[in-house]
Amino acid sequence: MEPSFILTYILIALSLIIGPMVIVMLYKMIRILSKIEKTMLFVDHVRDLLETWERLPMELVKKCMNFWTK
Repeated sequence: MEPSFILTYILIALSLIIGPMVIVMLYKMIRILSKIEKTMLFVDHVRDLLETWERLPMELVKKCMNFWTK
């Protein structure tokens, strides 16, 4: 056998082994990244709620001041 045939068979064998491993690794990375994205969206939602609660007392004070100054 020629060396090119041997190298071709080795390349095919490695591709058959490494290809599915890469696909599984990418699938797991996508699952992990989607969970991280959901977590970050939840954190952003909580931050927005906290900012709203932080602004609420000042809004009430402004409304009271507007009511009393009229």
